[in-house]
Amino acid sequence: MINLNQMYHSLKEQSDLDSMQVGSKNYKKGHILQTKGSIVSKAYFVKRGLVKSYDVDQNGKQHILMFAGRGASIFDPNSVVSGTTSELFIETIEDSEIETVDLRVHDTKNISSNIKNNIIWILNMNLCYLQKRLLKMMTFTTHERYELFLQDYPNIANRIPQWMIASYLGVTPEALSSVKGKYYRRHKCN
Repeated sequence: MINLNQMYHSLKEQSDLDSMQVGSKNYKKGHILQTKGSIVSKAYFVKRGLVKSYDVDQNGKQHILMFAGRGASIFDPNSVVSGTTSELFIETIEDSEIETVDLRVHDTKNISSNIKNNIIWILNMNLCYLQKRLLKMMTFTTHERYELFLQDYPNIANRIPQWMIASYLGVTPEALSSVKGKYYRRHKCN
């Protein structure tokens, strides 16, 4: 999980932040902040609530890439950096208060070097998170991925439906149920 709360506040304190079109708004559960196929330049900083990014396959099944809770950010780095169409949906899972920042890196002539450096830092942190997530998906067992999920997202496991956790882990809800049973039996005995 990328917690960029400090970076966000640093961005807010800089004088030319207005050029990044910052705005805050409340959204109801299930609100789509971004649709697949749109060209986007925004990052969403979660002040309250919970958000997910995901793709939907040809059978209508969601594949969740990441969650963002209070103090975290979520965005589509590919679309932000390249100006191409987004591969992700971003949706609120709970009623949420979201601060939106325009990270339009392909049009930065009116942005200070400090802001540009902060945007680059945000993009790099996102890249690091995604690389870590991809490597863990390829090399960790389902049990290990579930434990990592609990470490990365300690405050949301009880706030979301089990099918979302299963989607994030890349397993069926039945496989997740089995892993959870073993996990809780082992931790109950310790």
